[in-house]
Amino acid sequence: MIKSQRWTLWTVLAVLTLGLAGCRPEGVASCRMTLAQMSAHTAFAVLRCRRRFSIFRHAIEKAGLTYTLAMPGDYTIFAPTNAAFNRVPYATLQKLAQRRNRQALRNLLWYHIVLFRLTPAMARQEPNQIMGNQGKARIVSNGKIFLSIDKAKVVGRPIITRNAVIYPIDGVLFPAAPEPAPISKTSPSGTMRR
Repeated sequence: MIKSQRWTLWTVLAVLTLGLAGCRPEGVASCRMTLAQMSAHTAFAVLRCRRRFSIFRHAIEKAGLTYTLAMPGDYTIFAPTNAAFNRVPYATLQKLAQRRNRQALRNLLWYHIVLFRLTPAMARQEPNQIMGNQGKARIVSNGKIFLSIDKAKVVGRPIITRNAVIYPIDGVLFPAAPEPAPISKTSPSGTMRR
């Protein structure tokens, strides 16, 4: 029951509104692109044509990030697969899908994106990377390939696009809650409290 609700919430709407079978981003004759052909298209165009990322792509659209990922740039995107989203509690997905939580959804999605092309060698030297929402994610690599980010494993070959490198991951990354501000031990007048 929950899986069918989750499918309905994110994917069916995306399929109905975008018509995956007929998507033709940026003049592409069909969505059947080889890995080599993907390098001529933007990250969003590629995500739009890869069914395993349809929930992630729909979340990008809902958050209003389509334009950003369709523009020139240099990004590293750790893209959760549909299977990764299916492991997220339904109530969490439902809450993120609400219009009033659009900023929370944007924050979540930006936590999956590094604002430059991050190589495995760079991640090995500096594993704690600043993500697009300014959160810090721990990235594990062996210097040649990415292995994981936070608790999600990289589960596939990288997809090179015109403006990004996309790495499929098996989990949805949730940024850590911000640290609470330290409680002041002084009163407003500046004297110490007892």
